[in-house]
Amino acid sequence: MVDIGLPRASGIEAIQQIKAKCPNMLFCMFTVYEDDEKIFRSLQAGAKGYILKGSSKDKIVIAIRELAEGGSPMSPTIARKIIDSFKDFKLQPVQKELPLTCREIELLHLLAKGMLYKEIANQLHITVGTVKQHIHKIYDKLQVNNKTEAINKMNTNGHS
Repeated sequence: MVDIGLPRASGIEAIQQIKAKCPNMLFCMFTVYEDDEKIFRSLQAGAKGYILKGSSKDKIVIAIRELAEGGSPMSPTIARKIIDSFKDFKLQPVQKELPLTCREIELLHLLAKGMLYKEIANQLHITVGTVKQHIHKIYDKLQVNNKTEAINKMNTNGHS
């Protein structure tokens, strides 16, 4: 249990210094401070919990046990502040890397342009049979059944 308002250094600084020497040590803030900056700075420093000093003795004992068992004990008002901080958080769509070779991506781009297998074969200087082999590998790798599904998967993964 660490208090933010320690005499020589803040509890946040203490966590950072101790964490550097004892990375497996667990910390829970035990403080009167409820402002967002101190909460988030404490958690960024390595505190795994944040309990307010007005908490009952039973709550403090439960918090220590919870921390030791892998939990993150928090006073309800602190947990609410953390949850509320996510309301403006914008998730960016995750773009997965396609499991295709450069040649397969090139071939898929040509398919997306509406080219026929024979035209693709001529442009890439390969046989129509080789184009078909590539197409089947692409379908298998992308787990799709046709060129429309393959092209859609390519476009949703940032390869348009």
